Amino acid sequence: MNKTEIIPSIIANNQKELDKIFDKIRISQTIHLDVMDGIYVPNKSLWFDFKLIRHDYEAHLMTRNPETFIRKYNSEIKTFIVHPEAIHNVDALIDFVHSIRCRIFLALKPSVSVSAIRRYLRKIDGVLIMTVQPGKYGAPFMRNMIGKIRQLRGNKKLIIEVDGSVNDKTIGLLKQSGANRFSVGSYIQKSKDVKKTIESLEK
Repeated sequence: MNKTEIIPSIIANNQKELDKIFDKIRISQTIHLDVMDGIYVPNKSLWFDFKLIRHDYEAHLMTRNPETFIRKYNSEIKTFIVHPEAIHNVDALIDFVHSIRCRIFLALKPSVSVSAIRRYLRKIDGVLIMTVQPGKYGAPFMRNMIGKIRQLRGNKKLIIEVDGSVNDKTIGLLKQSGANRFSVGSYIQKSKDVKKTIESLEK
């Protein structure tokens, strides 16, 4: 199985917010960017012409027409996480992302089942399971989403990432269910010592 990774996430509405949060969490090897267009989900985040400092990033695109964003930022971001129901042709987008030497994950929001992406599992690089409703700040943890992780873990090599209310109380259960990559937002942002918080989650 793939190694366990804790990935701090960023939600920002302007460059100043982005830079401030990045400075706090830049010790992490990878940073998760939550991109929201205000259409696919009700809120907006990183929906402006932002600039990134050289680092390893993944972008969770809670947007319509994610290909536009991917074309713009693929020289700086190497992993893109997209929602299949927001894409006209999933196969074509997977092929395009791989053609530009980037990775692509498919994301499952709570209302989308594993069966919706099963035919793509051999082509993609990973799956992100949302354990909250997308685009809603502080949304409650949805324990019943763990079933999706268990369904997918039959594939021992698959990267399974979880996004939503990941903290010291939920990460153990998520790990035991088969997840190996964790996007963590407010739990790390509110921490006074990011390094120790990440280390404690890894344990």
